[in-house]
Amino acid sequence: MRVTDLSQAGSVGCSTLTGGITKIWLVDNLDISAFVCTEVATKAEWSAVTLGASNKMFSWTFTKDNTAFANAIQANIRENAELTIFFNLNGITPEKIDNLNGLRAACGITAFVEYASGTIVCFGRDYDVTSNANSEIPKPLELKGQILSGLGNGDSEKVVVELVGASKYFPLTTTLSAAALDAL
Repeated sequence: MRVTDLSQAGSVGCSTLTGGITKIWLVDNLDISAFVCTEVATKAEWSAVTLGASNKMFSWTFTKDNTAFANAIQANIRENAELTIFFNLNGITPEKIDNLNGLRAACGITAFVEYASGTIVCFGRDYDVTSNANSEIPKPLELKGQILSGLGNGDSEKVVVELVGASKYFPLTTTLSAAALDAL
């Protein structure tokens, strides 16, 4: 059988495709004062986020070693998109456990996820293009955390962060750069 649609292969040539994520920024939804979405032509993107004066985002950087991923999957027509963000941090330290407990205490989390391509996507907010309104997603991202001992034989103990939620719409990209997010 021959492949009949080569548009995807033709657009990337013979280069190797690399998935995964390189950085994640997380913030408690209660620490967000405002979100701004800008529509240009046929696309909408998050263009600004304002945090309260004493609040900040927390970030983690990853190498291409399969430690982090982010997915938005709509299982059935007209259903919400199920959101999952997963990352693990090798080693168990008091700081990592404190981070885990801080995420556990949050009633909802917003995440900015930088893909290996450099694209940054915001999970945790919905934007309705017909009403030009943004809102927190119906099922906010919440923690399903783990502390794992590992099994030995090259395995390590680790802290696992899994954030799950559901949104009415697929997450939008942002015009905010990594440097701008780092400054928040």
